[in-house]
Amino acid sequence: MSSIVAPLNEAVAAGQKAAVVDTAMIARITAMAGDFAINLSVALIILIVTVFAARWAAGA
Repeated sequence: MSSIVAPLNEAVAAGQKAAVVDTAMIARITAMAGDFAINLSVALIILIVTVFAARWAAGA
């Protein structure tokens, strides 16, 4: 019975370590997605201002 317990304990420890790594990875991916959303918003605002300025300049 003790020969089964050691591998099980090792497997549980490895699983816990993997869960911690996955949690950190998900946190990093979430942060990257937030940064991308902000960058995309700024780019869209710049595009809209540029289009309006071009239309205004063309009409003047």
